[in-house]
Amino acid sequence: MQSQPPESKPKKESEDSVEKKDHSSDQLPLGSGAAERMWCLEKLRELMCSPLGKLLDIPAFLQTDRVDSSLANLVHSLPQALLRQYEYEDPAVKGGKHLMHSPFFKALGSTCL
Repeated sequence: MQSQPPESKPKKESEDSVEKKDHSSDQLPLGSGAAERMWCLEKLRELMCSPLGKLLDIPAFLQTDRVDSSLANLVHSLPQALLRQYEYEDPAVKGGKHLMHSPFFKALGSTCL
């Protein structure tokens, strides 16, 4: 007597499909404004570090007074946004109410570098 291979269960459609890359971080989070700001900073930092960002020469936007695009306007306003956030958080950190600056401030600072 020969043994027959066990019957295989029909595969679900998701098992048959090719493994897909997770793009969940590419979608704008819904809900709080803080999550949206963090998402925007993350995407801007990714752009700045990408080959496209190097091609666009994004740091050069800071050295010119000419603001002719939304990206240039955003990059041009980053240093002022960093200063405003620092002025908002610094008294709480120095006063001991908070042990450190917020994740938003840290992300903003790393994007400005």
